[in-house]
Amino acid sequence: MTQKMYFQRGIMSIIVLACILFLNTSVSFAQKVKTSDVPDVVQESLMREHPMSKLKEWVIEDKLYVAFIIEDGVKGKVYIKSDGEWEISKFETPVREMPAKITDYIKLNYPNFIISESSYAQNAKDKTFYYIEVKRTGIGAGLPSKLKFSTIGDLINREDPPGFTIQETASEDEIQKNKRVATNPDAVPKEEKTKKPEKKLPEDLISESSVPAPVKKTFDKRFMRAEKVQWFHREGDSIYNVKCVFREISNTVKIAESGAWVETRSEMKEETLFASVKKYLLNNFKGHKLVYADKIIRADKNNGYSAIIYEKANIKDKYETKLIFDKSGKILKTIYPQITDTSNDPKQSSLDKKFSQSYDSNQDNLKDGDEKMKNSEVKEKELPSPITKYCAANYPGFRIKKSYFVEDADLGNVYQLRVQRDGINQPYVDLYFDKFGNFIRSEDGNGVEKTVEAVIVEDTQMPTTLVVPDTVKKAFAVKFPKITSIRWEEVDEGFEGSFDDKKGVQKVMFTPNGTWVYSANQMNPESVSEIIKNDIKKNHGKKVEITKAWIVKKSDKKTYYKIEIKNKKTNEDEVLEYTNSGKLVGE
Repeated sequence: MTQKMYFQRGIMSIIVLACILFLNTSVSFAQKVKTSDVPDVVQESLMREHPMSKLKEWVIEDKLYVAFIIEDGVKGKVYIKSDGEWEISKFETPVREMPAKITDYIKLNYPNFIISESSYAQNAKDKTFYYIEVKRTGIGAGLPSKLKFSTIGDLINREDPPGFTIQETASEDEIQKNKRVATNPDAVPKEEKTKKPEKKLPEDLISESSVPAPVKKTFDKRFMRAEKVQWFHREGDSIYNVKCVFREISNTVKIAESGAWVETRSEMKEETLFASVKKYLLNNFKGHKLVYADKIIRADKNNGYSAIIYEKANIKDKYETKLIFDKSGKILKTIYPQITDTSNDPKQSSLDKKFSQSYDSNQDNLKDGDEKMKNSEVKEKELPSPITKYCAANYPGFRIKKSYFVEDADLGNVYQLRVQRDGINQPYVDLYFDKFGNFIRSEDGNGVEKTVEAVIVEDTQMPTTLVVPDTVKKAFAVKFPKITSIRWEEVDEGFEGSFDDKKGVQKVMFTPNGTWVYSANQMNPESVSEIIKNDIKKNHGKKVEITKAWIVKKSDKKTYYKIEIKNKKTNEDEVLEYTNSGKLVGE
């Protein structure tokens, strides 16, 4: 055999060996794909699950469509089946930010392994969890082990590759340690065996089964996949309180017995504290330590912030000072700590006496900040549109003189309006509506009550009974088979339907022959990109506010943003449409 033949045979052997190694590693490659080639149902699924995210690119991996996104500044990947079924979302998470229980478990069970992937994940089955992959280092290390942990670090699932063993990489001491744990898994350090006193449960803590259905429905819709949920309610109280962790933030929520959402308080860390609040604390309470702060979002729109601080010099005594701010960061109330009167105590310092005197004088002048944020006046332009339509139809020639969002002893949280004709000593009527703008009752100037509507309010642009073509209904049923309740409106282009799903309010447009025109997801106006905000400010002035914002998907398979703005000075409305890159459509 010639030298050339030996050389050729050697090359063939190397190629065969490389192929074997390649097949054994079972590597899956991702194939990049254009957005226009991604099925509509897949793109709509992404919009439903992550409406506030920014899409970077699409790839196909293991027969799944994978969207690379950025949400709240964090990189993530969303895995969706070709039929639009959402499978899982993963967001990059540093190992140092995970519970210590997770890293301790990996050190014990995977000595000398490396963490090749760590992420905060979400799916329909397990809700939220940490996803970890660990593997050996070096060539031919094989497939990784896949682990799932709860948000507090408890192991949910462990999936090791076939033939897995740790002895190949573990030291002798680590192997013996693992054997001891395996033979006696209940063994715990001596100090941990000491029985701890049982914690006394709060008196108002209730089981989830005791929560009224309307209250539970409102909570599930607003806080889907919330964790560590605890319900609280006192007998005779019309408000249910719930504490939970949502998107890794602790929240306290108030919901009325009727199911009307009242308030959400979201915990804020010092580094995320509202700038005006932080500045006020630095300027007025330099010798204090921030121990708690939250953001307050209310149904009556009287939003704000609160903070609790301790005086550093007496931090062991935990003298608590509570501050309440409005939504602009302006101080509403300062509640000083309750300190025992020791003004005649010869041991008390002059500084302590001065503090006590200041506290006593302030108590006489303080107003209740929480009450100020409740029971306050609401501007007419801030009222739900069904209320203004009702007034115009039932009380022609009357004007809305005053409007409030109040807590009524019988009705709960409601809008209260007084409508009156212009002129001296003209008759007036007080009207009550729920938070959605539905009429409840009215009282005239003589106290006579009426609870039945005189006129059924309809949009003047629409007939009393809207007839939606069967072609439109069938097209909607095909595109949204799980939606059974929808509100239709006839517009210039055709028929626009509005409905609610787990991600909030959605709209969809069809032509009369059933051709889909667009779908839109309502988004938080605060989440509108800075590029769009700056363009609006530049071209429409600083007196303009964004009242509503929508993510719109059109038949051209491109994403747009529909922005509704209102001029605070002239009260004029305008609708703007921007491209995904923040460019005004039509420019």
